[in-house]
Amino acid sequence: MIRLFVILLAMMGCNWFAAAQASERTPMPEKAQMVEALYRAAIALPQDKRKRAERAIADFDDGSHETGADYGWSKAEPLLMNGGVDALIQAARQSGGPLRYARTDALLSAGVRLRLTDPEAATRINAALLELAGRADTFELMIYAHAAAELAAIRCDSAMFRSATLKTGLSDSLRYAFWRGRFEGDLTTQIKRVWEESSSEDTRHIRQAIDGYRLIDQYGYCATSTLAVVD
Repeated sequence: MIRLFVILLAMMGCNWFAAAQASERTPMPEKAQMVEALYRAAIALPQDKRKRAERAIADFDDGSHETGADYGWSKAEPLLMNGGVDALIQAARQSGGPLRYARTDALLSAGVRLRLTDPEAATRINAALLELAGRADTFELMIYAHAAAELAAIRCDSAMFRSATLKTGLSDSLRYAFWRGRFEGDLTTQIKRVWEESSSEDTRHIRQAIDGYRLIDQYGYCATSTLAVVD
């Protein structure tokens, strides 16, 4: 009987040890890794900038974000209601008209909202953003191409995402690297870059990282059937 009791204790000890080892091997949740990397990057900043960065990181960790009316959708919805996607794209191509000051906002908002209910329309809107980038001056090109990249990342369109980021000339930026991770299904390299490439001068690096990860935090990774490595 005593021998049986000793054996049981030994088995329980082995099970506890195995469970402890498994617990030690369990990786930190991805967002927690991201937050840790952001705080690590903030250490390099001067005190006043570090405090601002830490507030932004805390808001990101809590899931805080700006709320309110969707300006782009308020401009796009009437056009869609009256003439559909054709009317929206036509208005965006005009130099004046109802979208004179809201082309990118309206197209991006409409593309995001339509991506599930009308994927074909969302693709056309994404293509329109790329078209506008192709005929814009240097400043507007960046605005249209950035919006096209964001919409493509949300839509899980790797080909259009690559075209858009190439137009920006900043395809290797940290923000776009995170968005690219939505297609690749892994952010290990990107999170490592957050602290490896940290700046001691300004908070732009941290803000780009937060903006880049926020899209993943909101929309998750692309479905397995659409995953693709984007050059």
